[in-house]
Amino acid sequence: MGNPDYKIEISDQLIILRGVFRLESPNIYDELFSPIRDKLSSGESITLDIKDVTFLNSSGITALARLIITARTFEVEMSIIGNHEVPWQKKSLVSLNRLWPQLCVSLS
Repeated sequence: MGNPDYKIEISDQLIILRGVFRLESPNIYDELFSPIRDKLSSGESITLDIKDVTFLNSSGITALARLIITARTFEVEMSIIGNHEVPWQKKSLVSLNRLWPQLCVSLS
């Protein structure tokens, strides 16, 4: 899935997001992220690689939080790989980890 600003690649348990995400609302992100949510809801563990996401607006961060809550609800292992050089990731991923302490967050 993709558009000129962003790209989502899904292969088995690895989901890679790249680019700039400036969608209008959390509901639009929920639609975009529905294949990820479906994996979590079916009990599949996932690794979400967002190291190459240079911008994610507040609606996107809300949608990411909803994915974490889905993983927590279904008690499914979820990992997020971020980039410590991207300011929003460094700040937000630590906060999102508070939603579910079992979430594995690593910043490279």
